[in-house]
Amino acid sequence: MLDRLLLATALLLCLAVSASSQNLSPSLDEKLAKAALRLKLKDSRGALDNAMDATESPERNLIAGVAAYRLEEWVKAAELLGKAAKELPLLADYCLFWQADALYHTARYDEALEAAKRLLHDRPESPLVRRTRRLQADILFARGDLKEAQAVYIRFVESYPSGGDSLTAMYQAARCREGLGEKAKAVQELRNLWLAYPASPVAEDAEESMRQLERQGFPASPYTADELFRRASTLYNLGRYQQAVKAFDAIPLANQSADFTARVAFKSGQALYKARRRKDAERTFARLLERELKPALAEESRFWHAKSLEGIGKSEDAINAYLKITEASPRGELADEALLEAAFIRKFQGRYQDEHFLLDRLLSVTTDAKLRQRATWENAWALYGTKDFRGAAEAFKSLQTIHDYRERALYWHGRALEGSGDKEGSAVSLARVMEEYPLSFYGHQARAALNTSEETPSLAAEPAALSLPMPAGYERIKLLITVGLHDEARKELAAVRKKNGSKQKSLLGLARLYLEMDDYNAAAAMYRDNLPRRIDSDSLTQWGLLYPKAFREAVTRQSSDQGVAEELVYGVIRAESTYSPTVVSPVGAVGLMQLMPATAKAMVNGNGASISTRLTDPGFNISLGVRHLKGLLQQYNGNTVAAVAAYNAGSTPVDRWRRTLPFQRDDEFIENIPYYETREYVKKVLANAQMYRTLYRPSHTKESEARIQKSE
Repeated sequence: MLDRLLLATALLLCLAVSASSQNLSPSLDEKLAKAALRLKLKDSRGALDNAMDATESPERNLIAGVAAYRLEEWVKAAELLGKAAKELPLLADYCLFWQADALYHTARYDEALEAAKRLLHDRPESPLVRRTRRLQADILFARGDLKEAQAVYIRFVESYPSGGDSLTAMYQAARCREGLGEKAKAVQELRNLWLAYPASPVAEDAEESMRQLERQGFPASPYTADELFRRASTLYNLGRYQQAVKAFDAIPLANQSADFTARVAFKSGQALYKARRRKDAERTFARLLERELKPALAEESRFWHAKSLEGIGKSEDAINAYLKITEASPRGELADEALLEAAFIRKFQGRYQDEHFLLDRLLSVTTDAKLRQRATWENAWALYGTKDFRGAAEAFKSLQTIHDYRERALYWHGRALEGSGDKEGSAVSLARVMEEYPLSFYGHQARAALNTSEETPSLAAEPAALSLPMPAGYERIKLLITVGLHDEARKELAAVRKKNGSKQKSLLGLARLYLEMDDYNAAAAMYRDNLPRRIDSDSLTQWGLLYPKAFREAVTRQSSDQGVAEELVYGVIRAESTYSPTVVSPVGAVGLMQLMPATAKAMVNGNGASISTRLTDPGFNISLGVRHLKGLLQQYNGNTVAAVAAYNAGSTPVDRWRRTLPFQRDDEFIENIPYYETREYVKKVLANAQMYRTLYRPSHTKESEARIQKSE
């Protein structure tokens, strides 16, 4: 083992030496290097100023041209990019595309069209062909060549039938028809767009164009109620619930059948529920249930009414409503689901005996295999909650042959046996968890429960890029990275990965290129789908990519200043953003530690206008994120589990769970967190933190370990 460790260390050192002497080429002078850095950071004004101060060169013209383009200084951009297109053949397609677009914006349409045609002719394999074909059509449209523009738009849609740009091309083709005098056909095409793609920005444009055409005497055909229903349903299926509510409300119901109006009311209630307007949803379903409904719709309406009652805090009414479903239609499609939902309410009330009764009833009747597995798992926990550890152990054991449950079932089988007094059986089950899932959350928990440790090699805490050689070739991508065009380089690397697949030989080289851009997320993604099972000398480099010391200076400084374990900070960063500084969540959380702009604004007591932009800066985001995490650790007296749960779900639900859940041990509490997302998030963060402790343990002090283990 020692020989292998020495060999791996020597290999890493050799790689570091070779990598440090292999840099991206060409090298830039100091002023141009500063310009490239500003371009990378999206500081276009700084990039332009620095580039124009540098000695003229092809790279200088490219950087300055792109910066001017982003600043919408179109004349300057067109001139500089035109020079770069001739001087930098490696990136001529990028230069030509941006030049053509800049010329288009200055209404120099003939020159713009010439640049676009040159790109399409000279670089038919360029990743910019799709965008250039759209631009070509836009230039023709702006020049007034509507017939040719329409033909190019139609060919574009035929070549690229999906995507937002395809929808825009469809809209533009309709505008061409309008300009060519085919206004009735244009209205029909715009009408179809509005109906079929309601969530697209094109729908709003189409609606406005139809209004203008109506004022000219070309109204669209009236929408049928069925068309509007399908449109609203599309919005619902796309998760646009507030828009769906409005769309369902806008459906004219006069002279419609009772069945149709009932379906509209039902879907409207679902949309209200999903939009978190639970009181409105409850009233909608209650009114619907006063009607005479077909059996299937009646059952669904009762089920969603029960969910709405639960959503507004009327738990007992909800349970009664769920149980009425099982009584009215004992073999109905939703009867089993209703029993399970009722059992969940009892679970979160802490009434485990009542939960067990409902689950036993469900298990005696259900024929759905997946539902049976879920009910068995919940029943095992109901038994565990009543301290029937022997019964819980048997229930957990019955799930060990099912892949989706095996890992956690093995772990909790061991814990249940421990609770029953069977220490030997418990140790056997926990040892199996360690053997089969050594690096998972449950593997770490099992190791802690058995108070055992495993000696593994550790990573030297140097930047991961220094451990990887610069790959041969990829000159185009290297040049994009050198001049600060990292978004473009990432797209090219993604295309290489798609073409080459998972060829082991090229993965480390591609990872090195990603790390040149501080793109730890993409570098880690090279191995994320093929994790090594154990930490050994052969897999050290892979583990370094999967768990990098990303943005190390900022993390180390803030962790030290705030007294928060560095590995816990990395655990949160990996779970929140997988090291991506610019990621934005569906709810608006931004950056490495996924902070909401409102939270950040309150923490800095300043103007919030630029907060969202500043949150994409790693240093700023980490400083606020670690402060927020420190505040939660203080709030919960150093309890890591509670603090991490609150980081995800907020303090209010965590306070409620700490009051109502009877489980004292951390693993029991985690497994019973009601929110699935938070439950899995806490597991992920703790497992991440443990992996960082294991992989980089030489750099950790006993004080650091004590901070993260305080609650264990």
